[in-house]
Amino acid sequence: MAASPLPIDFTTHHTAGPWTIARSEGGYDPAVVDSRDGTIAQIEGKGWSRALDIEVEANARLIAAAPDLLAALQRIAVDASIVIELINQMSTDPDPETWIEGIVRAAKGAIAKATGEVLP
Repeated sequence: MAASPLPIDFTTHHTAGPWTIARSEGGYDPAVVDSRDGTIAQIEGKGWSRALDIEVEANARLIAAAPDLLAALQRIAVDASIVIELINQMSTDPDPETWIEGIVRAAKGAIAKATGEVLP
């Protein structure tokens, strides 16, 4: 039987979410802020074109979503690990390869990148 993927410890050291997008009085260069209005990131525009404004806005949204994306991946990793454990307990195959193990590896990789951890 494959080794159990549990337990999973997801200690984070980043500023807690939610993060939102805030704008200066002029409305340019959005900032990503935490719930206490502390600046997480200032997103600077690259020029005055509409296409670049759209890119800056998209970058701000992606950064603001980071805590939510991390939490979702952590949940996926835990839930998928539970499913793997159940499959391992029911399987007669000594080392079952399941598609869900790939999902767990991908989620753990993204979590490690976001948290700065090094995977074994």
